[in-house]
Amino acid sequence: MGGLDDPKLVRARLVESRIKEPSSLVRKAKQRGWRPDQALWCAEDLIGARVVCNNIEDVYRFQELLEEKLHTEVTVQDYISEPGDAGYRALHLNFRLSSFGRQVGCEVQIRSLLQDAWARLSHDDIYKGDDLPADLRERMKDLSDVLFSTDQIASRVRKRVAQVRIPDGGKSVESRLSRFYADVFGKSPPDYVVRESSDVASQFNEDQWKKLSSLLRDSSFKRRINEIYRKAFGLRANISERFTTCVRAIAYTEEAALSHLQSIVDTEVREIDLFQRREILSEMPDSIADFINQIARDPESIIPFAEILSATVYCSACGEVLVDPDVLEENLVEYYELEEAPGVSTAIRGSGLLTPDWDYPHLCVYHANQFRKD
Repeated sequence: MGGLDDPKLVRARLVESRIKEPSSLVRKAKQRGWRPDQALWCAEDLIGARVVCNNIEDVYRFQELLEEKLHTEVTVQDYISEPGDAGYRALHLNFRLSSFGRQVGCEVQIRSLLQDAWARLSHDDIYKGDDLPADLRERMKDLSDVLFSTDQIASRVRKRVAQVRIPDGGKSVESRLSRFYADVFGKSPPDYVVRESSDVASQFNEDQWKKLSSLLRDSSFKRRINEIYRKAFGLRANISERFTTCVRAIAYTEEAALSHLQSIVDTEVREIDLFQRREILSEMPDSIADFINQIARDPESIIPFAEILSATVYCSACGEVLVDPDVLEENLVEYYELEEAPGVSTAIRGSGLLTPDWDYPHLCVYHANQFRKD
């Protein structure tokens, strides 16, 4: 989201991504009359992803941001303004990306939290049911309508939060903050940024207001703020975070403001890590036997599991991920609540995955041998 001024105003998470299963692709090819060699390139949804946003405003803003980043033609199916007969609501974005010199069809479904809840509920209770009566299907549509009304209320709240504060020339703390923001950044601030900063700036004297004007333009302090974000996310801080950090620096000290910002970023990183951990663990094979089968079938696919289970290191010479067979086996015993997990270590060593050297555990076997020769 590098092009997003304030990511707080677009709350979104990737909840699912997939490559179309071969059986599903074959079925679709038969329905569309494609030859087997055409199916991969003709399917408009070979690659699929589902994104869930907090509310409808976030859904449409996420669509805009994604289209800005893609730089390719995007076809939009808006099932929010025109829901399906059963009440399904979402945005579907279809586009093509280049892969191995061919264009691959991709589909991204974007839903609000409530739309996603309805879709999951209806999938379990309706689409998996046989011969459901018409009145029950109507109740599901009623539920969709009720949730849509709730979504609209949430959207009105979102609009109020995102409302900009137009500088009005007044002498209040809010008015002065709005003018400073507009003068430095060339745009009016979101209302919540002004409200968030007004409590901190409420006791400013004239000398502090002058210092704020100077600090907002201070390239050195800006670099220090950006460095905190760059280390954590690889991105610069958004202008609203810069503004609130500068206000806090004037009220307290620069070091205290940067420490406060660091704690916010650390919390965000922990939340991202926890979410990533939950998402990866949700895909873990159901049993140790399934895990071993997956190693044999697709060795690379178990690397994320090994990372989550603290069974990987990086080769200090080449930077490649190394899967430690013994640590992985030990941690899988704990994960699956077993007394032992025989076969995992052997399967890893025979899979072709890079593993640490016995004598030099922070080197891959190749570079460990090179080190021995040297």
